[in-house]
Amino acid sequence: MVINAQLKGGLALRQKWISIKNGTLKQADKKFKIFKNNPEFTLGLGLYLAEGTKTSTVSVVNLDYRALKIFVNWCKKWLNGKKFSARLRIAPDMDEFKAKKWWKSRLGIKPRWSKTQFMSITGKTSSEYANRYGLCRVTLIDCIYAREKVMRWIDLYCQR
Repeated sequence: MVINAQLKGGLALRQKWISIKNGTLKQADKKFKIFKNNPEFTLGLGLYLAEGTKTSTVSVVNLDYRALKIFVNWCKKWLNGKKFSARLRIAPDMDEFKAKKWWKSRLGIKPRWSKTQFMSITGKTSSEYANRYGLCRVTLIDCIYAREKVMRWIDLYCQR
């Protein structure tokens, strides 16, 4: 009896999330019709398609703070994003605190920092890299079904 109740509850919850996802995708379809000719909107789609992670989150990884700044502003405007996390990959001789401060000042956000990787595949020191503050990954963390929405917009853009 308990197992049947748990199964019913689990199925009901699954149906609820499917319904929310479908509603989100319908909303994305409507918004795409409005946004599709906006160059700023399409820039963000292109940036995500080229540099974004295609896993379960909406993230962009880059050495160039300008690409990440565009991504952050795009998420704020088009996905109503407010909360972000960030992760660094820096050379072993780099000061983690200094790197985080540098990225934070350029991105204009106060991210929730996750694990920093100290890594140098090439054996280079921080001063030998194009960006002495490492590689940063910024992830939008407060938008439900954001990845599905963005991937839907990319699909719709490609169908034009």
